[in-house]
Order: sequence, then structure tokens, then C-alpha cells
Amino acid sequence: MTHLKRAGLALVVLLIAIFIVPRIVPVPDILANFGFHKVDKEADQALWASLPIQYANTSVCNNCHQSDYTAWAGAGHRSVSCEACHAAASTHISGGPPPQVDASPLLCAI
Repeated sequence: MTHLKRAGLALVVLLIAIFIVPRIVPVPDILANFGFHKVDKEADQALWASLPIQYANTSVCNNCHQSDYTAWAGAGHRSVSCEACHAAASTHISGGPPPQVDASPLLCAI
């Protein structure tokens, strides 16, 4: 039975080493350049909220392009977002020119 106690103790030590120690030990500055850092949740949310929106849901495309959207929804490409081929919609939605279609066969897996 002592071997089970030793195995249990080893498991507890291992779990502490995996989950507790990384939260206590300070991260060197050189690793912060690669994304290994403690996340400040509020600062992270503020950073993401400050970024401009570039992509839209396909339902946004349906608002103005209903005939194209209907044809797309009934075809084999319905699982592919419009922006996968047409690029980000943010400039087009705000009055810019329509994005060009990237018809590269390397882009398409269907």
C-alpha cells in the first residue's frame, strides 16, 4: 500500500509543478516577446475592443446582395464565408469598392 501513497504523492507534486509554479514564478522579459506572459484580463479586453472590425458575418452580405447570397447558400460553397474569397468586408461596408474575388485554385479546397 505504501507504493500507492508514493504514487499519489508524486502525482500531487507533479500537478503542483504544472499548475501552481508557472503562476508564481515571474516570466523573464525575453519570453514576453513571444507571448509568454501573465494576461491582464481588462487590458486584454480593452486591446481587442480598440482594434477595428475587419470581418463580417455572411448575413451582413445578405442585406445588400440577396440574389448572390441565395445562390451561394444553395451551392456547395455554403460552408465557406464570403470573405474567404472576397477579402475583408469592412471597407466595402463603409462605402468602399467591392473586394475582388481571389480565384486562385490554391485557395479553394472544394
